[in-house]
Amino acid sequence: MVFGKKARKTLSQMRKGEDNDHNTAYVERHNLTIRMSNRRYARKTNAFSKKLSQHITMMDLWVVHYNFCRIHKTLQVTPAMEAGLTDTLRDCKWLVELIDLTTEPPKKPGPAKGTKYRPRNERD
Repeated sequence: MVFGKKARKTLSQMRKGEDNDHNTAYVERHNLTIRMSNRRYARKTNAFSKKLSQHITMMDLWVVHYNFCRIHKTLQVTPAMEAGLTDTLRDCKWLVELIDLTTEPPKKPGPAKGTKYRPRNERD
């Protein structure tokens, strides 16, 4: 719902694209940027995510890289710097360190269930 001066615009004015506050070109451009820079959106690639959790994790990584590590041509800085969240340009090394801090190390794989394997110190 729109109130005030914006509400006075006629339907024909909105169809002509004169409503500058509601422009789908920005959304479509962002969607294209996501699809072109993240191969997980392409169905017939090796990077296609079969599990939703893997897809969400990859999108989280992409968003952090897009906002903190990538200098945008129109802004000349990262979006995080433009918003005042940080004054430092981050790199992929920082992103990997951030992942290492927030996740626990993987556990050593054990024997597959249903096999006769036992560690040497437990054998007869």
